[in-house]
Amino acid sequence: MKRVVINADDFGVTKEISEDIIKCAEANSITSLSFIPIIENIEHSLSLLEKLNIDVGLHFYLTDFMPISNSMRSIVKKPLTTKNLIYLILRRIITSKHIYDEISSQWSLIEKNGISISHISVHRQLNAIPLIQNVVLNFAKEKESFVRLPTLSWCVPKFLSPLVRKLNDIINEYHAKRNVKVIPSVSIFEKCTRNFNIEDYSVVIGKANYNTLSLIVHPFHKNNCVSCSVRFCEISHREYEIFTSRSIVEFLDKQGFNPISYRDLENC
Repeated sequence: MKRVVINADDFGVTKEISEDIIKCAEANSITSLSFIPIIENIEHSLSLLEKLNIDVGLHFYLTDFMPISNSMRSIVKKPLTTKNLIYLILRRIITSKHIYDEISSQWSLIEKNGISISHISVHRQLNAIPLIQNVVLNFAKEKESFVRLPTLSWCVPKFLSPLVRKLNDIINEYHAKRNVKVIPSVSIFEKCTRNFNIEDYSVVIGKANYNTLSLIVHPFHKNNCVSCSVRFCEISHREYEIFTSRSIVEFLDKQGFNPISYRDLENC
């Protein structure tokens, strides 16, 4: 049976998002969450985790919110957009040293509060920028942490999919040789239409030729029910289809995927 980590992103962004993720965790419909340690919300976020036994990852950010490290705050006076960040990197105003200081500060903010961090992911998929990916991978190796890397197979034309999937395999094999614990992650890019349904979902999941992968969900309230939005059009930042969080677990089970946590993966 294949293994899948069902991970809820964006814990810590707002009180409402964090509380919804906790409800999904209490219902056993996710197996891990990714924590964005925003200073303004940190006390509330940590209080929610006190009563919960779940894998917690660092969802490393460089945009949308103010940085934590002194070196980044000396440069950034207001939250960066992705465009601003790329400009500052190209101008060498933000260097790998700044990025390392920031990821280290975010990690420490969570860890010093007694939370063991199981994995690292990157907000807005900024690890597509080589400089950022290199820092993140080296940091993950240093911390002996899993790192979640998006696959590219779902957002390319079908005739290119085998080539891109092969490229993903080569990249993952390369990182494995570097002793970096990489977990491929899947977002649903295959269908950018409001008519996307759970049957179509099976087609995309069925293409995942990995024994272990990570599925990204975004819990929130809808009609007094905690649901999960599966984002499959990252470029336009829109979320189209909603499945109840329990139905995701039941669906994956029927597709032969066993939900698993990062700490269980450590023991496999």
